[in-house]
Amino acid sequence: MRLGERKYHYTKLCLECASPVKRQSSIYCSCKCKSKHSPPNLGKKHTEETKRKIGLWGKGRIRPEEECIKISLSRMGSKNPAWKGGITTKNQRIRASREYEKWRIAVFQRDNYTCQICKLRNGNGKTIYLNADHIKPFSLFPDLRFELSNGRTLCLECHKKTDTYKGKIYNYAKHKEYIS
Repeated sequence: MRLGERKYHYTKLCLECASPVKRQSSIYCSCKCKSKHSPPNLGKKHTEETKRKIGLWGKGRIRPEEECIKISLSRMGSKNPAWKGGITTKNQRIRASREYEKWRIAVFQRDNYTCQICKLRNGNGKTIYLNADHIKPFSLFPDLRFELSNGRTLCLECHKKTDTYKGKIYNYAKHKEYIS
């Protein structure tokens, strides 16, 4: 026997073609023989009531809106298995909101998906990562968070050079005397 070669002890024969079966748990020698011999899997027949209970709606069938709302409400907050005690900050909730997403898209569209400092843009083999930057900081000016005039499109490199990028906000705030 060569290195890496398995030695089979054939004890059963295939029900379809009478070839030796390699797997101990199988009754067919291959998937091809199994598909020839066994009937197609039609699945269980469910009544409408059991479909509602266990959520089997079948291919192409849409679950009713009321049921979707009921299910989502039953899994919100502390009832959700992934609940960690309400640790999401207000900042995270705002940045994950639909309103914030609409603001970002509106800023990108207004600026024609072009960095406002270096005028770089995606295309011609270049990939530019764009950020929607708040001109007046997000944390210091809560009233201007969703103002279109307070946003601008910047590439990642230009965004890193701004006074308000990540940890630089504290120096910005002290310099501008926003924090007492």
